Amino acid sequence: MGMNMFGSRSSYSSNRCNCNRCSPSGLSTSSIDKTNKLPNPDPKVWILKNKWEHKNYLLIDIMYPNCTNYEGRKLLLYKGITWKDLEEQKTIDPHFSDNKKFYSPMARFEPTIDGWHNAMLLVLALTRCLYSEPSLTIGE
Repeated sequence: MGMNMFGSRSSYSSNRCNCNRCSPSGLSTSSIDKTNKLPNPDPKVWILKNKWEHKNYLLIDIMYPNCTNYEGRKLLLYKGITWKDLEEQKTIDPHFSDNKKFYSPMARFEPTIDGWHNAMLLVLALTRCLYSEPSLTIGE
């Protein structure tokens, strides 16, 4: 049975929360103008859905409620920063940039379960942990 990341059948998306910890700066989903959707995300309006930090890497699943492509969902991979660093920046732009004032992702992945797993596998390979993580061994 396939998993639908954006529907209610997915265990991945069913752990959504609207608390201030998951919705930085007190952003509540009720304050979002759902009628003014744009194709590109507004870096100032976002909701964190999931995060994973491993060694020097940060993987986030973020939703831009006013964005139309992929229903506003983005999987972003950063190197050399923590979630605290990124959260303190307040704006999170998913586009690649050479702007030194803002953190830029090193990679983006399709916002699906497979995309999340591929991002994790890349981080584990880059940190040489791929075969030392018992829950992620291949071929069993």
